[in-house]
Amino acid sequence: MDIPPLEAHSVAEAHLYLMATPCKLCGTGRTRYVEADSETSAGQHLLTIQTCCESCGFDSEFKFSLPDEPALASEEGDDLATARINPFATPSKIIDVGQWLTLFRVISEVAGRETDAAESRRLGYEAAQCLEEALKFYGEDNDLPPPEAAFHEQTRCQLRERPNLFARSRLINLRAKLPTLTEMERRLQSRGHKRARKWWKLW
Repeated sequence: MDIPPLEAHSVAEAHLYLMATPCKLCGTGRTRYVEADSETSAGQHLLTIQTCCESCGFDSEFKFSLPDEPALASEEGDDLATARINPFATPSKIIDVGQWLTLFRVISEVAGRETDAAESRRLGYEAAQCLEEALKFYGEDNDLPPPEAAFHEQTRCQLRERPNLFARSRLINLRAKLPTLTEMERRLQSRGHKRARKWWKLW
């Protein structure tokens, strides 16, 4: 039976999904990107990514449907450096609120350790977007995300055990410490930023 493709808002969101998803076989290893291909069939834009687990070596294939034709990054290109993860107001259907917060924390830590200033700014921009994506799950009158914002058991457990980590007021305070996404994009573009590493790799 064919498994329907995962609905992603962009190529960047598809790659972040891989970062947030452990190996399907061993359950713990990081899913490393190997190669990607795209096609358009019956008006549907599809992205297929081949991966390999860093721990057990298990090969996997992930298929994503995208709202626009995928613009895959070249080995040296910088066309996705300032691309929005999700330019729409709707929250992700494949990465839940807890995973976005984890991605925000991890990418922020990598940005803080990065010695290249331009690369640190790019990573900071990506981290800020992850925080924005987490906030899309919240209602204006509720300080905690709704139950449907937690797709995965790990997030549900965290939400029950440490709800303070998910407080909307806490996330808003974190966001207030950062420049706006528009300002970050302006800085990246004005400096003619060139990625020091392939855009889909953080480590």
